[in-house]
Amino acid sequence: MPDYKSMYYQLFKAQTKAMRILESAHLDTEKQFMESQEPVVLADMQSSHENMDESK
Repeated sequence: MPDYKSMYYQLFKAQTKAMRILESAHLDTEKQFMESQEPVVLADMQSSHENMDESK
């Protein structure tokens, strides 16, 4: 019979490790973005949607 408890803990540890890696990458890239001197360009989603509606 498989040792379900052991399997569960193995999976839980791997998921926790993966989540920490992803969180660390997120924080690192967020920090890089905040420290960058480049201007932020935001897309105007409203006009984008209006243009799509006009093309119909």
